[in-house]
Amino acid sequence: DDLAKAGINITTGEIELRADKVKFASSDGSLSGKIWIDPTNGALNATDANLIGKFTSENTTTKNKILIDAQSGYFKMMGPDSVQDENWSLPSADATIVDLFKVQFETDPDSLARLATLYLYGQNGNNARLDGMEGLSFGWGGESKLYLSKTGIAFTAPDGNSYFKAWEGLLS
Repeated sequence: DDLAKAGINITTGEIELRADKVKFASSDGSLSGKIWIDPTNGALNATDANLIGKFTSENTTTKNKILIDAQSGYFKMMGPDSVQDENWSLPSADATIVDLFKVQFETDPDSLARLATLYLYGQNGNNARLDGMEGLSFGWGGESKLYLSKTGIAFTAPDGNSYFKAWEGLLS
């Protein structure tokens, strides 16, 4: 049949294309050269992209993962919580996938302004957060926190006691 000769096999709701490169053409048959699939390396090549919903890039060997979610408004990087001693690119046998970095859209409830908040996650609950409303904060395993804001610096000690100093008092 002519379709099979052209490298197209349609069975049970699937289309199998046999080619070294799959090019896309407009309905008039013109090729733009802006999008093609290379089945040899599995690459979808495109000059531009408009993606709707979630986009995930993941490497199953290194256990690294990147997630972009325009609907919810965040970009997140995940990876193993531990790696092999002999090869730092590979996760350890008992590694768990954890959040490592996140940029997220948020809204100031008073001004309704949109802003981005950045999170860096470390081991044992250590983290850092930077945003346009609250400023910069560092946390250490839930035991203590340091805040830098437009009004001053605050510290919550592991014993639960809090300390604050206004910038005017510190810098005068």
